[in-house]
Amino acid sequence: MKKICIVGAGTAGTVLALELNEITNHEIILLDNDKITDSFNNNLDLKKNFHNNYKNYKTTGYGFGGSSNLWHGVLTDLDDEDYLYINNTIKKNIKNEFKKYYKQIEKYFGKINFTNKIINQKNELENYLNFSKFVKKKYTVQRSPTRFRKLLKKRLKKPNNNLKIIENAIAIKLIKNNQNEIIKLIYVKNNQEHNIFADYFIISMGGLESPRLLLQSFENNGSLNKLIGKGLMDHPFAIIGKLSIKKNIIFKQIGNSNFLSNNSERIGYRVEKELRSSGLNHSLFIRPGMTKNIEKLRHNLKLLLYEKFSLKIFFSIFFNIDAIKLALTLLSEKMGFGYISKNFLVTMQLEQNSNQTSRVKLSKNYDEYNRRIPEIHEKISEELIKDIKNIQTHFSKIVINDCKFEKFNVSKNDLIPGAHYSGTCRMGIKKKNSVVDGDLKYHGIKNLYVCDSSIFPKIGNANLVFTISAFSIRLANYLKKLIKNK
Repeated sequence: MKKICIVGAGTAGTVLALELNEITNHEIILLDNDKITDSFNNNLDLKKNFHNNYKNYKTTGYGFGGSSNLWHGVLTDLDDEDYLYINNTIKKNIKNEFKKYYKQIEKYFGKINFTNKIINQKNELENYLNFSKFVKKKYTVQRSPTRFRKLLKKRLKKPNNNLKIIENAIAIKLIKNNQNEIIKLIYVKNNQEHNIFADYFIISMGGLESPRLLLQSFENNGSLNKLIGKGLMDHPFAIIGKLSIKKNIIFKQIGNSNFLSNNSERIGYRVEKELRSSGLNHSLFIRPGMTKNIEKLRHNLKLLLYEKFSLKIFFSIFFNIDAIKLALTLLSEKMGFGYISKNFLVTMQLEQNSNQTSRVKLSKNYDEYNRRIPEIHEKISEELIKDIKNIQTHFSKIVINDCKFEKFNVSKNDLIPGAHYSGTCRMGIKKKNSVVDGDLKYHGIKNLYVCDSSIFPKIGNANLVFTISAFSIRLANYLKKLIKNK
């Protein structure tokens, strides 16, 4: 029996731990800085210093592991052009490999329909817009998003369970021997240092924390990969304009179409390559529009939930006359009642290119756990603003049947982070252009793997939860075969 240590119990780490526990008899140790019974507002938010273009947001994702416990429950897959890029990068057909894991993913999220390319559902706005230059894209919306800690608690109750969780633990440093193997992880719990000795170590701390741990572990030895932390990507979004039609319609492309089902379909649109000045893979959502007051309320609600509690913001929502309208709007989105409106907002989800300027690096300052505090540098490029203007110009030309499009003035400061940070431990074949190989093994170290959003060399415009889950199941099966052969 081998011992496998997984650091971080977000989406990737939890799925990986549950899969390994199910298909092997090896001892699995899952370490996280949270407590499995705590709610999201009791989570520990590890200190980071942000240096970015975002005006109001510094969202990093809170929760049990690398992912956010406030995750709103939207699932989709990468597009074919994203998979083609990854396939060429690691010389493997990843999408083809993932097909055999789709049913296993449904254990965690329920039935998912977007893996079927056929889209029969019609958007009510197709009578007012000519979408011939856009490609329909499927999303699955969950009324009750998966809470992975519930699955962990259920698994821990089973007899003869080889899964162990170490909670409220802060990973500090990986220690390597002269044979290029990690022999232990140093972590802090209850203000005391502890060690985990294992045969295999898998880092699943997310796009910001995984590079922090690797940088601090290898800073002063020959195992430091110069690309760790570099090429930070996200897909920020912006509301680029408003559509207005003459009469109210019932818009059902939000929320659940079946009240008894947890999952429903949503249709978005991918931007065809001919409309992109940069070649980046963007997508669009069209949602019922709200008054500026309700939109401001929604913005303040996000700040209250994702950033920091503020009495001023709380009272601005609680005593606002439109708070009831906002509640009804959010309820209709989740429960699928449909929303009666003649005004619709166009939201653009933007892919970012990888560049050396956007990166995670270590500062000279230490936090209370003796961790080097990471600096998050993220630069919004001008090409994103150009692409937004191109789409705004095109939208003005595709309106039909007395539909009008009002474009909004969008600057870098108007972009909102997607908090899907990736690219900081990217996959590839060679050490000179990547941190991990196609099997997610760290270049040059025999028993170290990275499995989370940091591995993506291309982010596309998709929420990464579905694809991360597929990578976790793939790695679990790979390790099972690897250990058996050894």
